Amino acid sequence: MRKSEPIHTALLLALALGCSGQAPPPKTAPKLAPAALPAPAKGPASAAPVKPRTLYERLGGEVGIAALSEKLIEAMKGDAELGKNVAVSAALERGDTVRLKKLTKEFLCWASGGPQKYSGRALGEAHAPLRISQRDWELSLAHLRATLDALGVGGKERAELLALFEHTRGEIVQTLYDRMGGERGVNALAGDLVDALAKDRKLRKNKTVKAAFHEADPWMLRRLVADTIGQSTGGPQKYEGPPLAEALATVGFGDAEWDIATQILASVLHKHDVPPVERDELLRLAMTTKAELARDLARPKAEPAPE
Repeated sequence: MRKSEPIHTALLLALALGCSGQAPPPKTAPKLAPAALPAPAKGPASAAPVKPRTLYERLGGEVGIAALSEKLIEAMKGDAELGKNVAVSAALERGDTVRLKKLTKEFLCWASGGPQKYSGRALGEAHAPLRISQRDWELSLAHLRATLDALGVGGKERAELLALFEHTRGEIVQTLYDRMGGERGVNALAGDLVDALAKDRKLRKNKTVKAAFHEADPWMLRRLVADTIGQSTGGPQKYEGPPLAEALATVGFGDAEWDIATQILASVLHKHDVPPVERDELLRLAMTTKAELARDLARPKAEPAPE
C-alpha cells in the first residue's frame, strides 16, 4: 500500500458509497434441460423477463462515473470552508490528483454494481486521522448534490446515490468528543480548565466564587467538568451534579464570570493544540450553554404540591 493512500481516501468522505457491501452478481452457467426429456409443446411466445439495470449502468457506466468523480473532487479541492479542517487540508495539499480520481472512480463503480474492484482501505480506518466533523460531511454532501445537478443526474439515480452516501455516515463522521481525543483528551482538558479557573485573578475578585473554589473537592470538580464537556460533545458521560444553572447562581457566577471562563477555556484549548475547527465548535457550545442557563434561571419555578 502506498503511503499517500489515506490522501486519496480522504475525499472519499463525499463518495463513500460502498459500505452496503454490494458486489457484482456471480456469473452462473445457464441451466439446460436434460436431453432425455421431451421438448415442450409449442405455445404462444412469452417475453423473457427484463433484468433491472444496475445503478452503475444507469449512471453511464465507467465513463459517466469518471466524469462524476472528476467534477466532484475538483469542487471539493477548491472549497475553502472544507479546507478549514487542517487534517483534510494537509491531505489535499499532499494529494496525487490523478491517483485520487482513479480510486474515486474505482470505488463508485464498485459501489454502484459495476465490475471494478475498490482497492483502498476500509472507510473508517482511512478517515479516522482526518477528524471528519458533521460540518465537513454537510459540505461534502452539498458538493455531491451540486455535481449531480450539473451532470443532470436526478430522479431515482440521485436518490439511490444519496442513500448510499448516507449509509456511510456512521463510519466516517466523528463527534466533537472523539475529535478532542475521547475520554483521555476531555479529562486532561477538564483538569487544566479547573486549575486555570481556580487561579484566575479576575474570577477570584468575586469572593463567593473564590470561596466556592477553595471549599470544593478539586477531584470532584474536575470530574463534574469532564462529565459536562463529555455529555455536551457527544461522549458517553452523564452530568450527575446539582442543576448547573442553580449551582452557578448560588456562587455568584454570572455573565461577567462566564465570559472570563470562556476566555480561559480558549487559552486552555490553545495549550492543548486543539485544532481551530474543534476549538471554535467548543467555544460556540460554551456560549450556547450560557444562553440555556440564563433561560433556566429566568424560568418560573414550579410551586411545591400541597401535602
